[in-house]
Amino acid sequence: MPYAAIPLVEDEIPHQAVCTFMHTAKLVGVGFKRLLFLGTMDIGARKFIRFQTTCPTHRIETIAGEMGRGYITPGDDGTYRAVLSCGRTTFVPSSVMQAVPLPGMRRMYRGTGTTGWGRQFLDLKRGNTGPL
Repeated sequence: MPYAAIPLVEDEIPHQAVCTFMHTAKLVGVGFKRLLFLGTMDIGARKFIRFQTTCPTHRIETIAGEMGRGYITPGDDGTYRAVLSCGRTTFVPSSVMQAVPLPGMRRMYRGTGTTGWGRQFLDLKRGNTGPL
């Protein structure tokens, strides 16, 4: 599974960002099996959620574009490229993207290609925005 990342918007928690990513993926017709949340990371002034997913890299870029956000995805040569929503691009070290997650930060989500994937976000509909 490739590593990828999308930025958080102001006052958003990672669980909400994953929820938005999944619902946008479903809207654009992208199905995948799983997304493994690996924690957050800071690049410059922006905070990103880092994850691994079975979603193809080019589809991650499509989903992030539909969300109006930047993204970090692997390139063909093994490097990671960050594309910000303003259009700027930069490279991200693979040691940052592939770092071991902090204890307790890993969380596996069912992808949009599985049945019942939306149930994992019912807590957001009830107003629970806990730590993850």
